[in-house]
Amino acid sequence: MAEKEKFQTGDDGSEFVKLRIDHVKSPQFRVIHVNQVLGGTNQFGDLCMTVLNDRPGIPDSYDLHWHSDGRQVIVDPDVFEDGNLVAVREVEAVLMMSLPVANLVMNWIKAHLEAYARAERQLAGQPAESGE
Repeated sequence: MAEKEKFQTGDDGSEFVKLRIDHVKSPQFRVIHVNQVLGGTNQFGDLCMTVLNDRPGIPDSYDLHWHSDGRQVIVDPDVFEDGNLVAVREVEAVLMMSLPVANLVMNWIKAHLEAYARAERQLAGQPAESGE
């Protein structure tokens, strides 16, 4: 539950409200691996970002063959024929966000990409770029 706490700050004694936010994971929470993004804007001006991932196809079923020595399993080679090795593109979710939120997301991604690039340069022993 969110808690409110009043406190004073600054020389003028102005009051601010501190708000504590507790995060609760949705029962549908999951990690989404993203390979592709599609989308645009809707009629209300919200950004619609559809995230997709690519994976190999999974056969409906297959037979396993056991060697007579009992130690080795062989997957029936026919499972990889007849189009079973296809790419599957799954539409995972559509992220709807207002323009201000889209800018927050963009700035968050940009900051993390810059931090990642700095860490890569540091690991490679390269000097930091000017302004860092």
